[in-house]
Amino acid sequence: MTKKDTMQRPLICINNGQQYDGCRAAARDLGLDPSAVHRAAAGIRQHAKGYFFRYLDRIQVPEDVYEDYRRYERYKLRKEGGRK
Repeated sequence: MTKKDTMQRPLICINNGQQYDGCRAAARDLGLDPSAVHRAAAGIRQHAKGYFFRYLDRIQVPEDVYEDYRRYERYKLRKEGGRK
């Protein structure tokens, strides 16, 4: 699979449920770097600046992704001084 093909694979943003045609579209819409979106969607990184992504053809157990998102939200609240 070429880099161009990878950047055009459909993916979903877990935070808002929005589906995108590829990393570039998601990055443009959310103000992120396309490579950061790819790394998050591919599972190389957990998130890209707080946004969680998964390629639609790689979603096997969505609960794992949602658990990562919930864990990140709890971390953010603790860092800001609140609790959840």
